[in-house]
Amino acid sequence: AQDNLAAAEDCFTTIAVPTFYADSTVDGYLYHSVTPEEFGRLLSKYTMKYLPRKYVASGYGEVAAMDYDVGPIRSATGVESIDIRGRFGAYLDNTRLFRGNNPLDFPNMNDVIVFTYEGENEIIISRGLQTGNAPLPITVNFSANTSLHYSDKIQLESGITPDMVMDARERNEDWDLGMEFMEDGAFCLKPGKQYIAVLESVWGASQNGSWDEAVPAQQALLSNDYYHAPFGYNFQEYPETGELRYFLPIAEYYDGFFDTEAGAYFQETLNGYRITSNSLTAIATNDLAGMRAFHSGGVHISQGHAIFDEEYLEGKKVCIVSEYMAELNGWEIGDVLSFSFYPCSGRFYQERETGKAGKTQSQNSICAFPVQDFFDSGTYEIVGMFSGNVNSGMQQAYNGGVALDAVHVLIPAASVQNAPAPELSQYTTTIRLENAEAQAFMAEMAASGLMEEQDGGYELGLTVYDQGYSLVAPGLNQLSRVSRLTLLLSAAAAGLAVLVLAVIHVLRMRREIAAMRSLGTKKRQIMAIALSGVLLVCLIGAAVGACAGHVLSAEVTERVLASAEEDAADTTFTAMMGEETAKEFTFALESEPRLALAAGGAVVAVFAVFAALLLAAELQKPPMAQLGVKE
Repeated sequence: AQDNLAAAEDCFTTIAVPTFYADSTVDGYLYHSVTPEEFGRLLSKYTMKYLPRKYVASGYGEVAAMDYDVGPIRSATGVESIDIRGRFGAYLDNTRLFRGNNPLDFPNMNDVIVFTYEGENEIIISRGLQTGNAPLPITVNFSANTSLHYSDKIQLESGITPDMVMDARERNEDWDLGMEFMEDGAFCLKPGKQYIAVLESVWGASQNGSWDEAVPAQQALLSNDYYHAPFGYNFQEYPETGELRYFLPIAEYYDGFFDTEAGAYFQETLNGYRITSNSLTAIATNDLAGMRAFHSGGVHISQGHAIFDEEYLEGKKVCIVSEYMAELNGWEIGDVLSFSFYPCSGRFYQERETGKAGKTQSQNSICAFPVQDFFDSGTYEIVGMFSGNVNSGMQQAYNGGVALDAVHVLIPAASVQNAPAPELSQYTTTIRLENAEAQAFMAEMAASGLMEEQDGGYELGLTVYDQGYSLVAPGLNQLSRVSRLTLLLSAAAAGLAVLVLAVIHVLRMRREIAAMRSLGTKKRQIMAIALSGVLLVCLIGAAVGACAGHVLSAEVTERVLASAEEDAADTTFTAMMGEETAKEFTFALESEPRLALAAGGAVVAVFAVFAALLLAAELQKPPMAQLGVKE
């Protein structure tokens, strides 16, 4: 029973994943964090049309929690640790990053370019996708995205809306764009002129199928500046001053352009795109095995090793990358990557997951666009690689369930300094539980009131994932109880047998002891004669009993386990496992003859000691007194 309990502890890991609910903004954050005064000020300053997304209510739903007090959870029954994973950009210094087939994140297909229009006549770039604009003869003098390259012709499309043009004219009268914009969003390019353009999306395809080189650009759309407005809200940016910054995605370029206000705005976007196109997404953790992707078994360490406990504690600069990215970029175990870390803007973080129909659900697992300077940097040694349920840009690359993206790089949380505070959600937070205490933990959380709607705050939801421990727990518990009961009964029976046998044997030998003493036999000789015969009988009986007991125990154990397997599906805890494949666990029923012989030997030894004590007491009595006692 003890071996099976130990094996189960080694095999299974139980985690609880929290989900937070509240009145939320459309970006998935707590709506109550916006005060009525602040909302009223913004509403009076701008029309509803220009309000930042984070200030617009979306209703009651799942949110990210930033300032949630996890103290009551941390001190609850059965909680071993809580891992809140940080997520931020990891820019690869002095290294060109290849991403492979179907780039994994939409920022990778955005760019800022400086180009010269080589046409002979002025040309109008009309608004709307697939409007039939002919490929333009251009010379690209600069590109911020290292994943792209441009030929001498490219098809440009305008995604500029009439509202964008109107707002630019109303709000940015002092900015000389040097461009001719039509009311419908079309614009004019002049021969020999240089332009700087923010490309929202670039379309291209591999020509040789290898995907180990930059993607040839064939078509591009000018519309949104994803650096200042990561989710396409028309270049709107709301700094703390509340002032609206707005700029169109193309302007005439000239010497000294970046020294202007408009040039500074383009420079910010340019730097953001350059960094993003050469970045991985860092996930800072203290419990790799507790991450849903690893815990479910879908993702595994395929080369090297996982992060060791001492590496977590000491904040060692080690990392684990995807096998896909390692192969694409020629990385091996032991190689060193130089990272600069930056916070990134984006809606609340969701891991990539597929539904039952195999369709990808909503996710935002890729790091998008730096919003500040780098907060830390360092060189990290690759100690492991992960594989399995890993998305590398193709739907068929993973099989459903929680997955990791190939651009994820896993690092110890303590290896990074000055990192932004991580948000709490089901995608970033893991509560590690003692296997046997999951039910007690859930009962305590239910009684705490945290899982009920809070006034002006969060409602906590919890899902337990135990890798199938609840299916074997009844067998473990029943086996342990039966084993303990069997041991107690066996010990009691053996003790009673030893007591009765020793007392009867000594009492019936009183006359023999008296006779031998009368004939001058020494006490130790009498002790040896008196014990030798009965010890032989006891030894044979103990050996036979041990073998019979072993067979009986194995039979009882098999019946216990068979009964437990039938009842396991009806346990309450199984319903809390969540949708996750259970691990295989086989109960060990191994014979151990040495333990049986040791048990028999122990019984004989106890009998010998007890009988010797009784004989010693009899040897102290006079022979005549012993002869006078009736048997």
